[in-house]
Amino acid sequence: MQGIELKEFQVECVNKLLDATTVGEKKEVLVQAPTGSGKTIILLEYIKEYIEENNNTIFVWLTPGKRRA
Repeated sequence: MQGIELKEFQVECVNKLLDATTVGEKKEVLVQAPTGSGKTIILLEYIKEYIEENNNTIFVWLTPGKRRA
């Protein structure tokens, strides 16, 4: 990712995500980590790398929040 260098554990997580979603029939993957550990950065890097190898893929990123009245 441009301007951001991932920490080793983040790179490992990206690699595990790529393995989980490119080998076999895995449909759901959960990434659980403490607040501030860089889950968003991990996901962005994963999407970038995945699309580089699978350019016919579209990602939809939903972020549920509280409904405002």
